Amino acid sequence: MNKILGIVLAMFVMAGTAQADATGNNWYLTGQVNQSDYNTDFSLEVEEANGYGFGVGYDINNWLALEITYTDLGDGSIDFLGVNTGAKADAMSYGAWLVVDPTVTTLAGMPLRIIGRAGVVRTDMDLTGFGGSTSVDDTGFAYGGGIGLGISKSTDLTLEYTRRNLDTGPLDVNFDTVSLGFRYHF
Repeated sequence: MNKILGIVLAMFVMAGTAQADATGNNWYLTGQVNQSDYNTDFSLEVEEANGYGFGVGYDINNWLALEITYTDLGDGSIDFLGVNTGAKADAMSYGAWLVVDPTVTTLAGMPLRIIGRAGVVRTDMDLTGFGGSTSVDDTGFAYGGGIGLGISKSTDLTLEYTRRNLDTGPLDVNFDTVSLGFRYHF
């Protein structure tokens, strides 16, 4: 297994050894506003929790990048079978992502990219109500996808969907997030 991992890593390095983008710099910043829905296997849910996020990334080549991100997944009231319980949930996540984002075409002269991401994230959630409060957290796999549109040499607008999971044994929560963001090369 280690030999296969080493071969794959060597292929990535040979495929694109630090090719800079049009700005001449491989480093970039990200920002986003988002809306998340949390749901569990037993009909507890938080809908339309508004949040934000930011991060820093490094382009390995013109279609592959690494990112470190922080995402506030928002807070909201917990519903059970569509009825407000009076309890509240607040969640955040931070992670390391491998991002594949090749340019597939141009739209009015602007590059259009397809974005795919997979990573390891740490998700923390605070629950209040039901006669008390508690915090739960978990580290796990997350994934997502979307599109990016280059509006200048250094700036892309992005629209993405991501899914995270918080599994603490008795509580298994999925976070479905839609975000509108930007990526700025400096």
